[in-house]
Amino acid sequence: VNPQFAEVDRSGKLGGAYAQQDAEECFGQIINTLRNVPGLDGDGSSSGTSPQATADTKKFVEQYLMGEMRRELTCDEAPEEQSSVTTENVLKIECNISISTNFMLTGIMNSLDQKVEKRSPSLGRDAVYSQKSRLTRLPGYLVIHMVRFAWRQDIQKKAKIMRKVKFPLEFDALDLATDDLREKLLPASRKLKEIEKERMERRKVRKRTKNALPSASSGPAATAIDVEMEDATA
Repeated sequence: VNPQFAEVDRSGKLGGAYAQQDAEECFGQIINTLRNVPGLDGDGSSSGTSPQATADTKKFVEQYLMGEMRRELTCDEAPEEQSSVTTENVLKIECNISISTNFMLTGIMNSLDQKVEKRSPSLGRDAVYSQKSRLTRLPGYLVIHMVRFAWRQDIQKKAKIMRKVKFPLEFDALDLATDDLREKLLPASRKLKEIEKERMERRKVRKRTKNALPSASSGPAATAIDVEMEDATA
């Protein structure tokens, strides 16, 4: 299907093994392959084969992997200029990694809140704009692209940023959502946090009970043994 991923390393360093490929390119090829795969109905069956299927029926990628991003541009040098708002479909969120990035959320917010330079119609020249991007629709599976390559002016080449970035096993995406979407997600988010808190409390109780059992059982057992030995001696 994608012969480029069957390329063999010709440098001799890998001993004739398959050549190293770019993960982002691989992800893009997988998405392109899945674009025509039909989505799923509520019962888990393919919507493409159901009698209700139409031309507007969502594909698998649109249903589970595609989000909607709202981008707002405001001119820093001309606050009175009307801001521009655009929306677009996205398949991934970028996490910009710099020498000071320690957490994944920090890198994501750096990519969503940026400064850009463009032509200002009110000033008649290039000006600095603030671009704020937020999701108006969260996909079922949110793909995060860890951007580790940056252009180095001194060597005129792309360089890989070898920095450890921490990420949680459970990610709360409320900070990435618009105000309207956040209001819809908050009740479910609060409920999930309450459930997780109850689970943690139960785990603590079980741990305390488990640790208390050996010490509680060792006392009476030892006393009983001492009594039996005393009786036997008598």
